[in-house]
Amino acid sequence: MVWDVDIVINYYKNTNNDDLTIKQLTQKTLMLIALVGIPRASELYLLDTQTMIIKEDHIIFQITGNVKHTRMGKPNKPIIVHAFPKNTRICPIQTIKDYLAKTQQWRTNKKSHFFLTTTKPHTPAKKATISSWIKQVLKTVGIDTNLYTPHSTQASSSSKVKTKGLSTNIILQRGNWKSKTTWEKHYHKKVHTQEHTYLNTLLG
Repeated sequence: MVWDVDIVINYYKNTNNDDLTIKQLTQKTLMLIALVGIPRASELYLLDTQTMIIKEDHIIFQITGNVKHTRMGKPNKPIIVHAFPKNTRICPIQTIKDYLAKTQQWRTNKKSHFFLTTTKPHTPAKKATISSWIKQVLKTVGIDTNLYTPHSTQASSSSKVKTKGLSTNIILQRGNWKSKTTWEKHYHKKVHTQEHTYLNTLLG
């Protein structure tokens, strides 16, 4: 089982970026990238403004450094995040731009990491910090973090789009899974629906 991505998305549909604290905006940006780009945790840590390419309707994050699943000598696949103009409150591109604007004053040539800590001296966020932010979001929206870890975003996102009819091939390409077997064995799981979560909250 995996948690229902709709719970997080519906929560953020009710948030305006301008009204969020910098920590809340950081967490929202992180979650949208994690769910839409479905990168691994190690890739979220490696996101960097110096290798980020901003297009009109999407952003490309070129991943540099060592990533566990990439073969030696081969370049890492980029993380691509597309705009969602139908609803700017949950548009990943708009949220990324708002996040960059609010953190611009913290950034120097020595601070090109995309995610920075929200307290002084605003150093590059470590893997443990990024995981902690995801965990805090899951707790905020009522998802049981005793059952689901911050690393569950890949499985939750890819399993959800599969229930909505997206082809397995597209899912494999987006998540950079080398084989259908790997995804089906480790990531494709039944999604807890919102109704199920509501019932547990009401009667649990």
